[in-house]
Amino acid sequence: MTTQAFISGQGISVDVNAALAADAEAAVAAAPGLRLVGWNIAESAGTPAVATFRIMHGATVAGGTVIAVIELAADKSENFWCWPGIACPNGLTIDRVAGTADVQLFHVTVI
Repeated sequence: MTTQAFISGQGISVDVNAALAADAEAAVAAAPGLRLVGWNIAESAGTPAVATFRIMHGATVAGGTVIAVIELAADKSENFWCWPGIACPNGLTIDRVAGTADVQLFHVTVI
C-alpha cells in the first residue's frame, strides 16, 4: 500500500510503502525541482529475513539510475537524511531485490 503524507511546517512530503514485497515504480511522480532528502526502511516480513532494496531516480526500474542500495538484516532498519537532497526530477522508484520492508521516501520540490 502506498500513501502520500506531508510533514507539516517542514515542506517535506513522505511516500509510504507498507509491507513492500514488489517493485514500486514511479513511487514518487516526476516533477521539476524534485529532491530526495531521506528514507526510512524497516524489514517487515512475517518471518524475519534479509531484505534488499534499491532507490532509483526514474519512473521505472529498467530506465532508472540507482541512488542507493539498502541491505537489511532480519528485523533491522535504516534511516538516512541528506540536505539539500539529491535531484530526482524524473521521479523515484523503489526496486525490491529481496525480502519485504516498510519503505518511506522523504522528498521536497524546490522551485
